[in-house]
Amino acid sequence: MTQTSKTSGNLVSNTPLSVSNPHALLAEDVLNKLRGQQDGLTAAEAGDRLKAVGPNQLPAPPKEGLLKRFFKHFNDILIYILLFAGVAKAFLGHWVDAGGFWP
Repeated sequence: MTQTSKTSGNLVSNTPLSVSNPHALLAEDVLNKLRGQQDGLTAAEAGDRLKAVGPNQLPAPPKEGLLKRFFKHFNDILIYILLFAGVAKAFLGHWVDAGGFWP
């Protein structure tokens, strides 16, 4: 991503506004590479960067389908234990207990 902005009256154009491994650099070096100031950006500079780079936000996560959201409610250890108990009762031939119905 590139940006065109005015810095100290000089027009700086097509300079990337990204820093690789900013955590490994000094804060002053990162500010210099991003053409920022210790006090922050002016409203005009922020507007220019917003137009050039876009908003500083993560993309929205993909939505899950209705069926997947429904079955996620059953993803619990107690549900698995109850299902196993029902299958075990059915295997033993206790159909009333396996189905959970009262006689």
